[in-house]
Amino acid sequence: MECRIHFLPALAGDCFVLEFDNKKCILIDAGYKSTYRDELKPLLFQLRKNGCEISLMVITHVDRDHIEGAIELIKDNGKAKEPKIIPIKNIWYNGFFNTLLKQECLAARLVDNVSKDMKYAIVTHIKSSIMNLSTEDSVVSARLAKTFEIECANRGYVLNCQFEDGIVVREFNSNKQKESYMKTIDDINITILNPGPIELEKWTKELDKYLKSNFGKDYKIEKSEEYSQMVENIQKLWIEPYEMDRNISQKGLSLKNWIGTSKLSQMNSVNRASIVMEIKYKNVKMLFMGDSESADWIKFSEKDFDIVKVSHHGTTKPNIEFLTKINSTSLMVSTNGSTNMRHPEKDFLARAIVEYKAPCIYFNYNLPDKQILEANQSKLGYKVFYEQRIINIGE
Repeated sequence: MECRIHFLPALAGDCFVLEFDNKKCILIDAGYKSTYRDELKPLLFQLRKNGCEISLMVITHVDRDHIEGAIELIKDNGKAKEPKIIPIKNIWYNGFFNTLLKQECLAARLVDNVSKDMKYAIVTHIKSSIMNLSTEDSVVSARLAKTFEIECANRGYVLNCQFEDGIVVREFNSNKQKESYMKTIDDINITILNPGPIELEKWTKELDKYLKSNFGKDYKIEKSEEYSQMVENIQKLWIEPYEMDRNISQKGLSLKNWIGTSKLSQMNSVNRASIVMEIKYKNVKMLFMGDSESADWIKFSEKDFDIVKVSHHGTTKPNIEFLTKINSTSLMVSTNGSTNMRHPEKDFLARAIVEYKAPCIYFNYNLPDKQILEANQSKLGYKVFYEQRIINIGE
C-alpha cells in the first residue's frame, strides 16, 4: 500500500484522510461537526496510535459541510506544539484575514477602527446570521461562530506558510504560462490548480457587493474578530445551486435517459475559489477538486490520474470539462444522496458511465439509484462500490 484513502461519511459534505506508507497523512476537509465527532476524531486517535501525523490539513473552502468539523478539530487538538489528538504540521486555508483582505477592492476599505454605528451593525448581522446557520444536528451558537482562521491563530497554527503571500493560489510566470507550482511536504508532491487570480477576484467582488448592499457604499473594514465572524457566516449562508433534474423517462434501466437532464447550475464564487490539488506520491496520482468549476483550471491539469474526487458531490455542471479532458481509473463521489441536497445528479452519473466510461466509482453512502447503477455494471463494464470507507491505491 502506497496510499490508503479514508473516505469518511460526511453527510452531504467532504472529509478525506490520505494515509501514506511513510506514516504521513493529508486531511482534506472535515465535514460537519458530527462528521468530526463520530468519524474523524476516532480515526485520528487511531492514526496517532499507529505512529502517524498530519503533514498537511487542507480546508478547500468555507462551506459548512467542509469546515465545521475542522473548527472542532482545532479546538479539541489544543495548542499546535502540544497536540491532544494528533500533530498537525501544516494547514492550508484561504480566509478573511490571509486572503480576502489582501485583495485590492477590500484592502482599500481597511481602517484601524470602524465607527460605533458600523460596529453595532456588524454585531447585529452576526447575531442574525447565527440564527439562520443551522447544521445537520443543531443551530450554530455564538460560541461556535468563531472562524477557523481565528481558532488556528489562537492556538499557534500558522496558515499557508509555504506560499509567498500567505495565499493558496495557482501562480503564473512572466509569460502567463503555467508554472511548475509544486510544493513538497514529507515526500508528497502537491500542485495547486485552483484558485487562480481570477477566481479570487470574483470571490472578493461578490463579497464587496454584498457588504455595499447591507452596510452602504462607503462601508469600512477593520481587522477584528467580529468582521471575520461576519464574513465567514455570510458565505456559509450564500445559496448553493441545488435544482431538481428535469423529467426523466423511467422506461427500462437505460442510463442514457439521464443524460441532458441537469439544469447545469454554475457554482457560486465561494465554491469556485475552492483549493484544487494534484497529489503525487511515488507512483500514485490523485486529484481533489473541492467544489470547483473544472472549466476554471482544466488547462493547467495533467491528464491521467489513478483516482479523482469529483466536484460538488457529483453535480453535473462543475464536472463537465473534467469528464471530457481528464482520464482516471476511479472516481469518488462524496454525498449521502439526501433528497433536500439532490446530488449526485443523474446526469453526472450517466455521463461518467456512458460517455466518460469510468471503470470504477466509489460512494461513501448507499444511494437511491443504487439498483439501476448495479444493474448496468456488466453491460457497460464498470463497477460501483457503496459505503466505501477505505480505498487502497498503489498496492
